[in-house]
Amino acid sequence: VENDNIATTSLLLFSSLHSRLTDKLPAVRTRTAMSFVGVLQKSNVNSVMGLEIQTSSELNQEKESDDAFIGKSLTTTLCKIGPSLVHSLRNRARNDDKATVRRACIVAWLEMLSLAYREDQGFGISGLDISALCTLCNDPSVATRKAAAEALTKLIIDTYDSDEYSSQASALEFAWAHTVLPLVSDAEVSCVTRAIEFFSKLIIDPIVDLAQDATRKLSTGGNSRYYVAWRILSKLSDGDKEAGASRSGIGS
Repeated sequence: VENDNIATTSLLLFSSLHSRLTDKLPAVRTRTAMSFVGVLQKSNVNSVMGLEIQTSSELNQEKESDDAFIGKSLTTTLCKIGPSLVHSLRNRARNDDKATVRRACIVAWLEMLSLAYREDQGFGISGLDISALCTLCNDPSVATRKAAAEALTKLIIDTYDSDEYSSQASALEFAWAHTVLPLVSDAEVSCVTRAIEFFSKLIIDPIVDLAQDATRKLSTGGNSRYYVAWRILSKLSDGDKEAGASRSGIGS
């Protein structure tokens, strides 16, 4: 009964918070999105570590067990509302008239997609998500462009651990090549700097790292980041190269 109460309470709380994404006040919408960011980041960290909740060594075993259950319950609830939450965050990121709201929603949206991937849920990155992030890489707001570029970069990194090369992974790589990389010619220096950082992380670093001992590393596996780097480079010759956010105007 207690377990059911925790699950029901968390569902009610998250559903109530979810509804605030459409509040008439931009500050409330932004704060709502950032609240989701906080709890989703915690769930993602716990998922990566193979734990449902992190506890200090000073807590007794019973307390750790209780916290672990609560953490698992919250993660389960987040995944349950995940599809509708992703839909709301994506639409708000694309259509809100305030840049602060758009940026916050991108961050929360990314965290929800990452959690769904790690928890192996029945939903994940879709063509709609990729298309929306590509559009947001051309947003008038500098902060929004950088957030969208970072989201695409992190989503590609999430695919490193996958055992198969999916159509979504291919689409992400194509999107990155034609919407994130062009930010190196953005009018804003901060966008250029971030784009160069992302390029180094996804392209330069894996290739340089492998070159130090290519034979051994290729034979032992764990080199998917190297293949991702070369696939992205190969996609530069495909499609429209004019995407990106090079512009004469200054974003907000």
